[in-house]
Amino acid sequence: MRLLRDIARQLQSDTLTAPHLATAIEVVVVLAVIAIAAWLVLRSTRRLLRRAAAGRTAAGRTFIPIIEGVIQFAVVFAALILGLQAVHVNVTALLASAGVLGVALGFGAQ
Repeated sequence: MRLLRDIARQLQSDTLTAPHLATAIEVVVVLAVIAIAAWLVLRSTRRLLRRAAAGRTAAGRTFIPIIEGVIQFAVVFAALILGLQAVHVNVTALLASAGVLGVALGFGAQ
């Protein structure tokens, strides 16, 4: 039991220092800013697309959901990558894998 208390005290003294807390607060703020920015971009693009579709014919309005989906995917993917970078995750391999997957899907679609 004493060993567990010593370990808990050591962890507390090592992790609850001012630099660690400042870094944690900074990461939380950056993640919040990324989430809010992504939400605002999605909301504004959806409004713009719906306004643009209002005066179009039925054929023109057909593409609006497709465009919304592509924009939503791009914004969420970018927010995810930025969020991972904010918590200091190396996203190089993830981006390379996404590129290879995109090429494979492109060839498969032909």
